[in-house]
Amino acid sequence: MEFALVVPFVVLLFVVLITIPSAANDTRKEARRRQTMADLWAEAHGATYQRTNPAILTRLDRPPVDIRGRPLVTEFIQGTTPGGHNFWSFQHSVIVGEKSDAIKTAFAMVRLDAKLPRLYVTVQAPGINAAGVLRGQDIELESEDFNQKFRVTSDNGALAYGVLHPLVMQWLMGPGEGLVPFMIDQDDLICWRPGAPDYSTLDKLLNDMDTFISHIPQGVYEQFGLPPADASLGY
Repeated sequence: MEFALVVPFVVLLFVVLITIPSAANDTRKEARRRQTMADLWAEAHGATYQRTNPAILTRLDRPPVDIRGRPLVTEFIQGTTPGGHNFWSFQHSVIVGEKSDAIKTAFAMVRLDAKLPRLYVTVQAPGINAAGVLRGQDIELESEDFNQKFRVTSDNGALAYGVLHPLVMQWLMGPGEGLVPFMIDQDDLICWRPGAPDYSTLDKLLNDMDTFISHIPQGVYEQFGLPPADASLGY
């Protein structure tokens, strides 16, 4: 009877010991595959690729980034958008608690012409207090259609009205809808998406970010702007 109980346990232990290395190998293979994809995209676009760049973490210490656990930046690409702005694309991963699976977020950051107050534009989600999560006040704009579709959060209502003028709102409800969610944080326009970076859509995203920046009135920079950071620092 004891033998009958021991045999299933031994078989289960053998299966576990075989499965763990196999899963680890699959994870490493996927990581190498994604590194290759990022490197090829960077090469095709005249950008530079680094497997990791911890320096960018100094700009990711607030929502929407999960700042718990042990953060890691991978698939780091640095280059110039078609519109001539410095940009960074990367994957932010964090392991929370004892879980082995990382929470992954894809980021694209484009440098603005000046530092501006913080502004979030997210999709409306019933039951979620975006203002509490994203640190700011909900801003109601002139377009009721826009207000129903998107949530604008900022500590500076005048900035929100200046950046999200009628032409921009119309664009965001049409061809620019893919830009949302995004935020302005100091001298960066930041887009984030759950999961790993999608290199098949990165060109479109960077073009949308260029278009959005081109529609920020010069008066906004003159009223709210401070000199931008030094892009040569690598973040």
